[in-house]
Amino acid sequence: MNILGNTFYDLIDLYSQNNLDETTVRNLKILGQNNSILEDAICIEGHDGDRHFYTTFPSLETLSTIDERVLALSGNRATLRQNDTFSCLEEMSRQLINRFFYNDPTLTLDGCKSFASVLNESNAHGQIVDAGGMGNSNTSIWFVTWSERHCYLAYPEGTKAGLLFEDMGSQRITDKDNAPYYALETKYSWSLGLIIKDWRYISRVANIDVRELETRKTELYNFLRLAYNKLNMHFRRSDTAGGRQVIYCNRVILSALDEMATGESHIKQYPGLKLNELDGAVVLTYKGIPIRDTDALLLTEERVST
Repeated sequence: MNILGNTFYDLIDLYSQNNLDETTVRNLKILGQNNSILEDAICIEGHDGDRHFYTTFPSLETLSTIDERVLALSGNRATLRQNDTFSCLEEMSRQLINRFFYNDPTLTLDGCKSFASVLNESNAHGQIVDAGGMGNSNTSIWFVTWSERHCYLAYPEGTKAGLLFEDMGSQRITDKDNAPYYALETKYSWSLGLIIKDWRYISRVANIDVRELETRKTELYNFLRLAYNKLNMHFRRSDTAGGRQVIYCNRVILSALDEMATGESHIKQYPGLKLNELDGAVVLTYKGIPIRDTDALLLTEERVST
């Protein structure tokens, strides 16, 4: 089934409607929680097994391991296993989003690109705004256009959004002192790749020194304007059809932008920043583009020369 134009959340709804097993649906929901990219990105089923347009899907694996002695003492085995599953999948989700921003395709077997591997000091393409930060206390703001013609996520053919899991049953393992014990294990693997078809529809404000945010808010607003212009200078009227523009930053930057948007003089100083209702939630926007926070964006980026 080749599904086009769906977000990760759309896929979960579709699987639920098609009576997919409850465990898979629940695990997909856990992966999607607190994951800003999965709220917006278009997800497409691959067309060539574990490859898609000559891209091999990255795969992350993790094990949920619970000591059977702990389970025996628990009054609710199912809840205990579910809580451990939540922790494992939440960490897997965090790792995958980090790869979408920072993966170096020259250092991984799958060779998958990331946003930073496309827009960096070697391949700026004129799409990077230099905020002037030096050293390694920097962060970035990303403008991304999600659509099947610009940027999207893809998962292996025949899987449910790339998620596979296997109950390994009782396994004999050893602790840190090499003492054996038995534990129930579940193996999870998730294959979801980032496809950047056209770098012209992403832009980056790089080298934002987080130590200087308080004194450089006006400059930060100007950097947003410049990155917005770099992104939109390539658009023709038909280019955004079916697309979704989103801005990503970490919570430190979002907090600074929120303060700018709600201050007494914000209308005159920062007219592009507004709080709008989106899908029933109040969301900070810049010129109508939602701004999402993600902890995957570091506060310790090295300077990017442009």
